Amino acid sequence: MSDWKNISVISCVGRSGETLSVIKQSRADRTSATLAMEARHKTIDRYVLGNGAEVEPLDPDRFVLPDTREIVTRVS
Repeated sequence: MSDWKNISVISCVGRSGETLSVIKQSRADRTSATLAMEARHKTIDRYVLGNGAEVEPLDPDRFVLPDTREIVTRVS
C-alpha cells in the first residue's frame, strides 16, 4: 500500500475551546490508474490527527473526532 503525504495542517477548536490540528493527507505515489480508482471510491484524501487517528470531514470547516464523536471547527 502506498504511503500518505501531508498536504496541509488545519488548526481547529473544539466545543470546550481546546485547539488541535487536523492533517490533510494524500497518497504519495499516485498513478493515473490509482487516481481513477480513488475518485470512484472517494478515497483521494484523508484527514488525521497527529496520532494517526482518522477524522471524518463533515465539510471543509468541520470534522468529527473518532472516539468522542465531537465536532471540531476550523479556525480561520
